[in-house]
Amino acid sequence: MSEVKSNLISEQIQRDIAAGVFDQRSFFNVAELMEQYQASKVTIRDALHILCEKGFLISYPRRGYMVNYFSREEVNKIQGIRRRLESYGVQLVIANASDDEIRSLQTDEEVNSESGQNVRFHIQLAKLSGNEFLSEIVSTLVYKIAAARQEKFFWSNEERKKNEVFDTHRQIIDALLARDEARAIREIEKDIRFI
Repeated sequence: MSEVKSNLISEQIQRDIAAGVFDQRSFFNVAELMEQYQASKVTIRDALHILCEKGFLISYPRRGYMVNYFSREEVNKIQGIRRRLESYGVQLVIANASDDEIRSLQTDEEVNSESGQNVRFHIQLAKLSGNEFLSEIVSTLVYKIAAARQEKFFWSNEERKKNEVFDTHRQIIDALLARDEARAIREIEKDIRFI
């Protein structure tokens, strides 16, 4: 039970880091997290260790856990990996997903923020691949990029308007529905940008 709760807490903290709830380089207070999640110290520490293993936090003995900072070089390495993995995911989606499943990637532009929509889109796309290992890895990488986006100077010359993100996602969906693998991969690569 404690292991399950640790995993749930680590997933929530991971989403919160990606959403900018916690600033990069800020420290976590274990006592506050215990209260917030109504969990024991052991459960919270296990959750924080999971996040350290995934690279979201850095552990400093006797000081605590700090939200990791991703350098420009690290962001570009992550994006390179994402391009490869998500291109493979596109191949699996084209081979295995129904048109209705692909259409489920579409969302209402007015409801979601650009960042939240982008995270949701790429995680759902990976899930549609049917490969749970691919989905898990892509999710972690997408959350890391979302966390890195909190550092505005990285993206200043790469800022995209909300409509451009939705247009790019529509292009990917159209290519998937047409079962046009080459076009879908080109659109994924356009969407996953280096900085």
